[in-house]
Amino acid sequence: MSKFQVRKENNKAQLFIDGKNTPPVIYGLSDFPAARSNTAYAQKNIAQFGEVGINLVSCDSSLCLGWRKVEEFDPEPIMAEIGGVLDANPNAKINLRLHMNPPYWWLRDNPDECVIYRNKDGDVEGIDNGEQPRLIAHDADHHLRASIASKKWLKESTEKMVLFLKALEGTPEGEALMSVQFAYGIYGEWHNFGTDVSAPMKEFFKEYIKEKYKTEEALKAAWNDPEVTFDTAEFHPETFQPGDDGLYRDPRLSMRIMDSQYAHQASVSNAILHFCRAAKEVCPDRLCGTFYGYFLGCGGDSMTIVGHLDVEKLHNSPDLDFLAGPFCYLEQRLPDGITIQRALMESHRLNGKLWLTEMDQAPFGTNNYIGGDPALFPESYATLLRNSLQPVLGGHGLWFYDHRIVFGQGWYTEAKNPKAGNIYRKVGWWDAPHMMKKIEKLKTFADSVTDKSYTSDADLLLVYDTEAYYYRARVYDYDHNCHNAFARAGAAFDCIYLKDLEKADLDRYKAIAFINCHLLTPEKRAFINGLKKDKTCIFMGGYGYADGSTLDIENVNATLGMNMGKTEASELIASDECCEIPEGYRPLFCVEDADAEVISSFDNGKVAVAKKGNTVYCALPYLTKATAREVLQKAGVHLWTNSGEPVNVGFGYAALNCQRAGERPFFLKNGKEITVKTENFETVVINLATGEIV
Repeated sequence: MSKFQVRKENNKAQLFIDGKNTPPVIYGLSDFPAARSNTAYAQKNIAQFGEVGINLVSCDSSLCLGWRKVEEFDPEPIMAEIGGVLDANPNAKINLRLHMNPPYWWLRDNPDECVIYRNKDGDVEGIDNGEQPRLIAHDADHHLRASIASKKWLKESTEKMVLFLKALEGTPEGEALMSVQFAYGIYGEWHNFGTDVSAPMKEFFKEYIKEKYKTEEALKAAWNDPEVTFDTAEFHPETFQPGDDGLYRDPRLSMRIMDSQYAHQASVSNAILHFCRAAKEVCPDRLCGTFYGYFLGCGGDSMTIVGHLDVEKLHNSPDLDFLAGPFCYLEQRLPDGITIQRALMESHRLNGKLWLTEMDQAPFGTNNYIGGDPALFPESYATLLRNSLQPVLGGHGLWFYDHRIVFGQGWYTEAKNPKAGNIYRKVGWWDAPHMMKKIEKLKTFADSVTDKSYTSDADLLLVYDTEAYYYRARVYDYDHNCHNAFARAGAAFDCIYLKDLEKADLDRYKAIAFINCHLLTPEKRAFINGLKKDKTCIFMGGYGYADGSTLDIENVNATLGMNMGKTEASELIASDECCEIPEGYRPLFCVEDADAEVISSFDNGKVAVAKKGNTVYCALPYLTKATAREVLQKAGVHLWTNSGEPVNVGFGYAALNCQRAGERPFFLKNGKEITVKTENFETVVINLATGEIV
């Protein structure tokens, strides 16, 4: 039997197949019926990717296909999905995305194990719309689903999964199985189906607070409630309750809400690791992974319910090898956008977990042309390489996901591609020779860095916190706009969780930006204050406003070393543009320190962005390009270009995403300047030691 491992070597998490270091570049089939591995188009696409050296394949199946009510579990329908891949490419090694959903009859037989959805109008049962031809249809629409906290579902689905894995022993399908990617929650991506207040979730909450507080005296103190007991503690995870101070929750007033939401999050990580442990007991030489670690550009005000905030538990587990997810569904998917991963990839690398980006963006114009609109080929090529190179240069991997959007529906009502009319007959997104040539080129580059030790020339670090979300009643995608400003300013940067700050090689960073870190313990504050001795620290929003016990502006003052105040304003005024402040983004903090250098102001004249020593404060996590460039230049961060085009770096290379025809300068760290000339959109890879375009 083959042996598959993810080990941290060469300063990164690496995939080993029978001891050989293998680039984690994968072709992925989706859950649509047209993507079943035995369909003609899937067979063709699997073979095409194999011809360019991509023999790792991800396919999609579900336990419920063999989970019978009165008969024994039948593994054959799931094994057939693996067998179909092998028919097309006998050399394939396969990642099986296995949906852990119970069958429809199970949901009908076990109503007490199903989600009860809480909303502003009350608690409601899930909609029963019968058996669905596409398993994950309506996942986000409050339909009938088993609660993630259901012990009965967890037990029975695990039993069926173990039967399936045991059935693979001694079969060609078992030999080819590289990994199991456990899938549940919304779209199989472990977002809780909604604010679940079912009996299983309430039971999980009771167990959670007993484990957390140990004694009722500790619970009373934390909740600031002398009457509460473990038996009377009410479950209130709903996110629509307003904050206690603008968008912030005060733990003295809202710890019952925060603990309820903590429990909601813990139910997800608990289920994921339960499946991974059970699978490892049966197949210790197979990998286990999941969709998780989403952070940027998802969740909104429901981040504490549907977000992925318990990532530390997964990072610490020896039973989980990889995490996966798409990059953001924001404007960054445009050809003239920047790439934002949902993941904070540097944290996954630091914790020895392989990250796989789902490259699920079709060539532009696919709704009208197979392989994309010929007039938009340059944009398609440049975007394909931009999006794919970011995880590769970050020391991770990806899969090319043939999602095969159903044209003629939804966004594609005007689609003209006659071969893409329904979910059963569709060619692949990259089912064109010109696209496969680009993918082959990317695979060749990934091969070239596989055995290299990971290094990065990024000298700007962006830091985010998961715990801080429990202290918020409102969440804004606005928080992530600084990525665009830093990228347009010419910087290359890494992203990590606050919890991993001490693990990072901080010596290589000129500046560290704390984006949403409004919760700081005294210990964490002291560590960060120590960093300001030899590097610029950029603090944003209500940085340090919460300390775990209170909300207090004195926390902000102590953290920043500046005199701070609160203000009311409508706009932030920068040298190049103004930006409107979102409604509800309160309280707003301003700098009231005569010794601070003013960079930008609010429309009421109060100081919004200022620098004092090695401290920069930004009242909003929004920066304009000019403000970002000024701040970074003052910090000594290397700016690779002044063209406003994004750069990703790693392994001694840079990928410059050129978004127009013409020339632009590119500045190497050794002081050399080269000129990069393009005829159109193009992503150019540059050797940073020589300046050579490769």
